[in-house]
Amino acid sequence: MPLIIKDRNGNEVLFERFAYGTPKSLLERLGKALERLSYGKVHLDGVERNWGIGFATHPGFVREKNEDFAVAFSIGDVQVGIVADGLSHPAGGWWASRAAVLVAAWTLARGIDRSLRSGNTQGVVSWPHRFALQAVHNAARILEHLRQQNPEPFKSGRTTLICVVATRNYVGWAHIGDGALWLLRPADASFHSLIQPQRLEPHSSVVTGSLGFPLEGVAECGVVKRVRGDFIVVCTDGVSDYVVSPPSFCSTLLAKAIEYKGRLHRMVPAVLAQMAALKTSKGFYRCLDNLSLVVLCDGQKPEFCEGFWKRVLEG
Repeated sequence: MPLIIKDRNGNEVLFERFAYGTPKSLLERLGKALERLSYGKVHLDGVERNWGIGFATHPGFVREKNEDFAVAFSIGDVQVGIVADGLSHPAGGWWASRAAVLVAAWTLARGIDRSLRSGNTQGVVSWPHRFALQAVHNAARILEHLRQQNPEPFKSGRTTLICVVATRNYVGWAHIGDGALWLLRPADASFHSLIQPQRLEPHSSVVTGSLGFPLEGVAECGVVKRVRGDFIVVCTDGVSDYVVSPPSFCSTLLAKAIEYKGRLHRMVPAVLAQMAALKTSKGFYRCLDNLSLVVLCDGQKPEFCEGFWKRVLEG
């Protein structure tokens, strides 16, 4: 099913059969779409640069379909990470997560690119969370439009969404639903959990916020300072629900990143595959959901404070 998005000037941009593509092909189409709008050459890069960006989504071995979707890219010095977890009816959730990520990625890629090209970088540099919130807002609007224009398969489709925009000095985000956004800081061995999952109860699987028709809950946003070497982790609940200690998990990811010499685009898929394959002593899979993970670094190997590993593991 094709999806038509209108920009602020009323121009229609058509993404044909976007849901059947991979995250990489989605980014390629985004770049070409921006070029067609006369913004010139757009580089959605940073994925293969050491200590830059890594992202992946894995169906796991329990669910029939992967209702998660995730992409990450950079434009100039601005990094973007987006994850979504489709809810409700399998077909609807599958479409909803992809539509939400597509619209959010389009909104951020276009907005950031226009801001950088115009020379008016103050907005995205100082207020990245506003860009992220606009992305969630546009995703909500498009999902509502899809439900009204195309009852199937959007009839019962819902999705969570986390959008992260990281500049040199700030990390901004907006989200609705559950999942996690963690920041591990090698400079002082501190750990920060930046979003609160919107759930009926802390350990409940019932979310109180999601995109769909009608919209449920309220999107939340925030921003924190970014320090050199910060290790940013974004994931859906298929990952976060099976992490006993987030600081320990993030430090393990960081150790893996060092093992992979900063090649996050290789490390992240490998870690997800390992998580999905984990089994209990009785032979059952530990992770019962789809898994999506994004890792963002600033392009430089982190410098660790004295006693980092001991301090972060001891909390």
